[in-house]
Order: sequence, then structure tokens, then C-alpha cells
Amino acid sequence: MEWLAVESVKLLGLDIAGVDILFDDDYQVCEVNSSPGFEGFEKATGLNVPQEIYHYIKFGRFSIGKMRG
Repeated sequence: MEWLAVESVKLLGLDIAGVDILFDDDYQVCEVNSSPGFEGFEKATGLNVPQEIYHYIKFGRFSIGKMRG
């Protein structure tokens, strides 16, 4: 699933995006948002997304380690 999201963003030439993926028997990209809102994701995971993006830009990695889908 991570590969699908990353490749979808690369295909569109974006640096940062929100990718909505539907799954049942297989994974399908529903939409790729070039200006994503992270409020729901932050509430569900407890992560501060802008802080993680900043950390990735500054240090070349996320502060929480490898993100998983």
C-alpha cells in the first residue's frame, strides 16, 4: 500500500500529497490531494503531520521512524 501511495504522488510530480486508498480484495487509489488536510489523520494517529514534514525536510527522515501503511 505504501508503494501505491508513493508512486501515485511521484506520477503526478508532487512533493507532498494526501493519498486516499480504498481496499477490499485489492488496493485502489481513490484520489491524490495536492493540498491535503491532515486533521482526521492527526486525530486518529496522534501525529503532528506538519512537524513530521518539517523533520523530513530538515533531516531527510521522519522523527518517528519508517511510516507504515
